[in-house]
Formats: sequence, structure tokens, C-alpha cells
Amino acid sequence: MNEKVDFTSPMKILVSGIVILDYLTNTGLIPTTLYSTLMATSIISFYLFFSKKREGFSIYEVITLLLSSSFVVLNRDVSNFSLGLMWIFYFIFMKSKIDGRILLKYYAITASFCFSLSILLYYLIGFNKSSDMLMWRNGEGVTRLSLGFIQPNLTMMSFLGLIITFLYLSNQKRSQILLMILATIIVFDLTKSRTSGYILFLLLGVCFLVGKRIVSKAGRMLKWIVISLPLLLLAISIFMLKYPINESINSLLSGRILLYQSIYYDFGIHLIGNSAVKFTMLDTGYLQALIAKGILFSIFLGISFYYIFFKGRKSKSKLDYIVLAIYFLIAFTETSFFRFIVLLPILIISIIGVDNKSQTSM
Repeated sequence: MNEKVDFTSPMKILVSGIVILDYLTNTGLIPTTLYSTLMATSIISFYLFFSKKREGFSIYEVITLLLSSSFVVLNRDVSNFSLGLMWIFYFIFMKSKIDGRILLKYYAITASFCFSLSILLYYLIGFNKSSDMLMWRNGEGVTRLSLGFIQPNLTMMSFLGLIITFLYLSNQKRSQILLMILATIIVFDLTKSRTSGYILFLLLGVCFLVGKRIVSKAGRMLKWIVISLPLLLLAISIFMLKYPINESINSLLSGRILLYQSIYYDFGIHLIGNSAVKFTMLDTGYLQALIAKGILFSIFLGISFYYIFFKGRKSKSKLDYIVLAIYFLIAFTETSFFRFIVLLPILIISIIGVDNKSQTSM
């Protein structure tokens, strides 16, 4: 069990399968329950296959997965095992030989096809045209197009996963970053999805200005800023629940603070969560973890984030940490922690890493 297993070829299949499943559910072609079942079955099956190839299980892995499973029982919600699926990727990535660049290529090819097909069907046959939204912002109506997805925010989030992948595959060439900025302007103008859109512009702007220096090794200060970021965002989220509403900030967040406080007063925060909360519009990863899944789950989530994202591969670039910061920032106004269309490239980048000079063929 000490020798690492070459597992790139099987993981190419799993990566493509996960992307397809995510697009099927994000476009409403399969229900969430079926998606969760297929996702868990696929990932666990590949983990069992991986364990067979290396000839055994690790006690540490079994204990971690049993702990992850306990929240399914405690909260009576199978979606709580999403954290266990993250751990499975960590175990496979850490204990096998995998080319991260190849996995990102397969992600990019599959996701590009699915994203383009969704947009094509939207304009040709009006696929999910009914999911277009008219919102009231800053005293005027704003039209937001779904582009074939069941919600404009999911469109932009899917596009975010693509751009992060393209950034690594492009080796941070400024000409290609300019094309990404142009594409982001177009998608943002159509969806008006502010969180993912603004964060994407920030990411691409920094990459364009810094250039290839952004893939140099990160310093300790940047590392600890990013490690502290989810704790800071959690503290801000709790602060919003406890203190009077600032109308300007509430308006900037599309009325979210008032909604969050209402849900908090209805359900409260407890050691064990309340699965009924997931049927509300609590669209923040931090409060969703606290209120829907409970304090115990939130503690385990924080510990898991630290080990999976920061303890696995110690030598990370500035870009790696910036991308991780983006993952934590988006969750402030989106329930994005376990959306694999964003999480999957983040896991590949954080645990395996991507050789910026490698031009490995598929």
C-alpha cells in the first residue's frame, strides 16, 4: 500500500462523468435526488476500485468516512455525505500518481461541450427559457437570462469553473486572458450574476496584471490570509444574523440579510442541523452549514477544509491560493461548497497541482 498507484486513466472517466451529471442537474434534466445518488455511487465505486488496485483500505480513511456518514444519520439527510465525497477525492489524489493537467483538460473539454450545448438549445428551441428572471435592482427592472440552466446564477457558476480551468491550461498567457475577460463580459451581461461575475473579473484582472509571476511560490502571508478567510466570512455571516439590518448593505446583497434573519429566527442554530432549511432560500454556504447541518457538521467542515486544501500539497503558487480564496468568497452568497462543477477543479488544483510547463498529451 506504500507504492502509489497510477490512476490517471480511471480518473479521466470519473471527471467527465461528474461534469455531465452536474450539467444534467443544473439544466433540470435530472432531479436532485437522482443526481445525488448517481454522484455518490460513481465516486464510491471508483474509490473501491482504487482501494482494490492498491490492495487494501486505510484505517484512517475508514474512520474519516464513517465520521462523514454519521452526519447523514444525525441530520437525516443524505446530502450531508457530500463532505465524505470530498474526502474520497483527497484520499485518491494523495495516494496515487495522477496528472492534474490531463484531468483539467478532460474537465475543460466536457464542460465546454455541455455549456455550449445548453446555450445552443436555449437560443434554438427556448430550452429553460422559462427560467429567465426579471429582478428589481436599484430602482429598475433587470432581465437575467438563464442560457439553458435552471437559474442564471448556476450559469455563471458553471462558467466560473470553466474559466478557472482555462487559466491553468493557458499557462496564464495575457492574450488568452483577454479572451476570457471578453467572454466573461458577455456571459455576465446576459446573466447579471453579480457574485460569480465580479469575482471572475477580479481573478482575471489580477492574472492579467501580474502575468506569469502569479504561478511563483506563494509566501506565508498569502497562505494564512486565505486560511483565515472562511473563518472571517463565517464571522461576518453570524454578525449579519445578530445585528440590525443596514438597508444599503441589504440592498447590495439583493435583500439577503433580511431573508437570512427570518430563516434564523425560524430555525435557529443547534448542534445538529435541520434538513428542512435546505428548502428555504438560504443561499450562503456558511449559514447553510450552520443552520441546515448544525454546529458539529460545521466544525468538521472547517477541519476538513484545512486538511484537504492546505495540508495535502504544501508547495502552492500564488494563483492556487487566489483560486482557493475565490472558492471561499463565492460561498458567502451562494450554496457552492459542494457544487462539483466548481469544487472539482479546485480539488485537482489544490491537492494534485498542475505543472505549468507540462504539455502532456491526453
